[in-house]
Amino acid sequence: MRVLSFGISQSPVCGMQDYADGLAEELRSRGHHVDRAWRLRHGGQEPVRSWLEDLLRQATAAQTDIILWHYSPFSYGAHGIPTLAVVIAHELRRSRIPVATVLHEMVYPWGREGWRGACWAVAQRAVLPYVVAASSALVLTVDKRARWMNRRPWIPVRPTIVVPAFSNVPEISPPAHHEPAHHEPAHDEEALRVGVFGYQPVAAGLVIDAFVRLRHHRPDAELWLIGAPGADSDVGRTWSRAADRAGAGTAVHFTGVLQGGTLALQLAACDLGVFHDGAGPSSRKGSLAALLHAGLPTVAVDGADTWPELARERPVVLVAAQADQVARALVHLADEPESRSTLAQRARNFYDRHQSRSAVADAYDTFLTAVAAATH
Repeated sequence: MRVLSFGISQSPVCGMQDYADGLAEELRSRGHHVDRAWRLRHGGQEPVRSWLEDLLRQATAAQTDIILWHYSPFSYGAHGIPTLAVVIAHELRRSRIPVATVLHEMVYPWGREGWRGACWAVAQRAVLPYVVAASSALVLTVDKRARWMNRRPWIPVRPTIVVPAFSNVPEISPPAHHEPAHHEPAHDEEALRVGVFGYQPVAAGLVIDAFVRLRHHRPDAELWLIGAPGADSDVGRTWSRAADRAGAGTAVHFTGVLQGGTLALQLAACDLGVFHDGAGPSSRKGSLAALLHAGLPTVAVDGADTWPELARERPVVLVAAQADQVARALVHLADEPESRSTLAQRARNFYDRHQSRSAVADAYDTFLTAVAAATH
C-alpha cells in the first residue's frame, strides 16, 4: 500500500507524533510506502487548509491507497475547541481517498475543570461526528471507548479496530554504571530510585504521600519525575509544592524533557516505578507501555479505566488509590529482589505479547489493507 500518515500537534514534544513516526517505521518495514506529514498548530484555519489541500493533491497524484489521520481534539483548535478538525474532515471527504482515523483521544470527560471542562466536553462531542463521518474506518486504543461510541446514535458507525499503544521510548542496552546527564541533579548511585513517567497534577498528592511513607523504611529513596513537562512547568510546580509540604523536597528530582535514548537510560536507572493518572493503567497510555517495555517493576493505581488484560495478567502490582497501599507495595518490592525480578520479567513478557511495535503494526497492516481494498 501507499499510505499518507498525518496529524497536527500543539508543541514539538508530542507523544501522538512520536507514535505516528514509530508506526510509519514499522509499516515501512513490512513493505508499505508511507509518506509522513506533520504540522505544528499555528496561524488559524486558512494556513492549515492550504497545507492540507496541497498534501491531498500530492496524495491523489501519487495514487495513495489510504490516509492515516492521527486525531486528538486539543491539537486541532485553540482553547480546547477543535475547530480545525471540521475543516480537515471537510477536505478529507472531498479527496475521496479512504481515511483510517486513529482516535488517540476522542472527547473530554464530563465533570472535570468546572465550566471550562464543560465547554470542552460539549464542543468536542459536537465535532466528533464530523471526524467520524470523514473516516472510512477507526482505530482506538481502548475497548471501552469503542463500546462508548457504539452506544451513541449521533456518531456514524464505522469499521473499528482496538489496538493498544506501544512505547515511544527506544530499547537500549543500559551501561553498567549510569552516568548522569549534564542537567541531572547529583544523587546517590546506591539510593533506591523510584521513577514516575507521564506525571500529572492529579497524582502528586497521593504519590508524594506514598513516597514519604517509603522513606520512613528506606531513607535513601529518591523520587524521579522523568521527561516532560519538567520542574519549571505548572505541573512540575504542583509536584514540587506537594513534596515541600511533605518535607521531601530534596529527595524529588526532575529530568525535564529528554530525547529517546536519554529517556531510556533514565528509565533503566530506576529500581521501581509508580503509575497513577487518576483513571487507572489503560491500554491507551504510552507512558505505561514505556514502563512495561523497560521491564521496570511498577506499582500502578487502579481506576475505572484499568485495562482488563493487565488486571488479569498482573504485569504490575495493582493497588487501590490509597497512599498506604502504594507505599506498602513499594516497600515489599524494595525488600524483595526476587519479587522485583519476577515482576520485571512479567512486565516485559506482557508488553511483548500485547503492545510491542511489531504486534501493533501487524494489527494495523491487516486492518488497513482490508479497509483500502473495501473502499476502492
